[in-house]
Amino acid sequence: SRLPLAGAEQLNFLGVEGQPPVPRGQEPVADERTVTPGYFQALGVPLVRGRLFTERDVPGQPRVVIVNETLARRFFPREDPIGKRIKFGRV
Repeated sequence: SRLPLAGAEQLNFLGVEGQPPVPRGQEPVADERTVTPGYFQALGVPLVRGRLFTERDVPGQPRVVIVNETLARRFFPREDPIGKRIKFGRV
């Protein structure tokens, strides 16, 4: 939806299901981009864990997200982020 690493829709990161909510007004902002399968491979961005997007990740199917290591360390410091549910809201 945007050039790589340039501008993006922004969402407030509201928290992780099962964890205390992020205090109101202190929500970190996350960038949202719509990409197609092959995006990360084309940019040469390696996958650390989990899976990349596939042709099955379409509207009507369960939503998936790829997070960076910074988000994983901050919100999942002692647990595996794979399979967790996160909450976002529009800025």
